[in-house]
Amino acid sequence: MRRLTLALIFLTRLPARLDGQASAQELGASTANFPLVGALIGLVTAAVFGLGLKLGLPDLAAAVIALLAQVMLTGALHEDGLGDVADAFGGGWDAEAKLRILKDSRQGTYGVLAIAGALLARASALSALPAETALLALPAVHAASRAAMVLLLATAPAARQDGLAAALVGVDLKRPAALGLALAAAVSVGLCGRFGLAALGLALVSAGLMGALARRQIGGVTGDVLGASQQLGEVAGLLAASALVTEIGWGA
Repeated sequence: MRRLTLALIFLTRLPARLDGQASAQELGASTANFPLVGALIGLVTAAVFGLGLKLGLPDLAAAVIALLAQVMLTGALHEDGLGDVADAFGGGWDAEAKLRILKDSRQGTYGVLAIAGALLARASALSALPAETALLALPAVHAASRAAMVLLLATAPAARQDGLAAALVGVDLKRPAALGLALAAAVSVGLCGRFGLAALGLALVSAGLMGALARRQIGGVTGDVLGASQQLGEVAGLLAASALVTEIGWGA
């Protein structure tokens, strides 16, 4: 329960409390629960979306409100990472400059466009889903995208000496990553069958591509890179779900 609480504290703004200071080992072990927290975030988002539709809101308006509720729940943690990565990789001349931009809390043009583009893509995709489909797809997509974060954290080097990735240097994350993947697969496939497996695959591919880009740009990963990988996985999963619904039908 302590590890789940730690994952909730790290990934959400929920009023969870932890007794004492968490060690690096505890933080590393808690990452196995990231997919479960992701599934909870997806469930809340789907519930808000369904309520909006029930109240008669247009599909797109309900989707936007649901995503704003999601941002409030997470504190825009991953959106901030996506924006910082876009600014750093798009505007930095070398690795040192990119790392400096990553630590700057201000958003530039690249960052604003990346965040806005991801929000538009997610909102348009979500608006194409029936409420009952969103209730299954969103927890699966969110669980999968956070499992991909854990795998990236476990397999890529830290790009700098501070931050989340650096704090876990020396901590063996192979077991939490394997457990996180197993939990994400159980949630995704259990809820959505073949689509859940596809969502997990898309999230892993997205994280792999982001990890490869980060290695080339700054020599490794940071917390912002992990957030950006989550956003890419979420976008890919929602776009796939909307395409499945509109082209061949969810249950086909």
